[in-house]
Amino acid sequence: LERLEITPQSSQIESYLKHLLCHVVKGQSKMTENHLVTSMCMSAQITALLPYIAELKKLTELRISMTVTSTEQSKAFKRILRGNKLEILEISDCVLTPEVCDALKQGFPRMSSLKSLMFGMDEIPDHNAYGQVLCAAIHLQLSSFHLDRVSLSDANLDVLCDVMPH
Repeated sequence: LERLEITPQSSQIESYLKHLLCHVVKGQSKMTENHLVTSMCMSAQITALLPYIAELKKLTELRISMTVTSTEQSKAFKRILRGNKLEILEISDCVLTPEVCDALKQGFPRMSSLKSLMFGMDEIPDHNAYGQVLCAAIHLQLSSFHLDRVSLSDANLDVLCDVMPH
C-alpha cells in the first residue's frame, strides 16, 4: 500500500477506519508499515484519528481537513509534524485555531523533509497566530507553497512578503 485516501461519509466509516489504523499501528494487519503507508487524505469527520496517524512513522504526505477539538488531537497533530517525514502537507477547509497554529509554528523548524505546503479555504480566527506560522515557514526549504482562497490580514500579507524568497 503506497497511498491511503480516506473520505468518510458517516460515523460508521470513521469507526471502521479507527479500528483499521489501530491494527496497522499495532502490526495486527496485513497492511503494515512495511507496505509503506505514505499518504492520507482525511476529512474533518475523522480528526479523532490523529493519535493513530501520529503513530505512522513512514507518513510522507498528509492532506487534511480538520477541526481540532481536544488537547489530545492537538498533541497528536504536533507529533505528526515532529515526525519529520512529511514531504507534502495540505491543510484545507480547516479552522486554524491558535492551537493548530502553535503546532505548525513549532513543527516547521524541524520539518527538513517538507517540500510542498498548501493552505486552502481555511478559516483564520486569530491572524496574529497565523502570522507566526508564516514567520516560522522561513525555515522550510519548499519547492511549492500555495495559498488558495485564504483570507489574510494586511499584517499577514506583509509577513508573507518578508518570508518568501525574493
